[in-house]
Amino acid sequence: IGTYTLAMCAKEIKKPFYVLTESFKFSRIYPLNQIDLPDEFK
Repeated sequence: IGTYTLAMCAKEIKKPFYVLTESFKFSRIYPLNQIDLPDEFK
């Protein structure tokens, strides 16, 4: 069962559903340290 399936089930029964994930999943590169992080993410 994936996140989407669980979210759809929660929507059907009108319950809030929250997803927590690591922020590096939203960055195109994985910075090794703060200097490697692109300016738009600082």
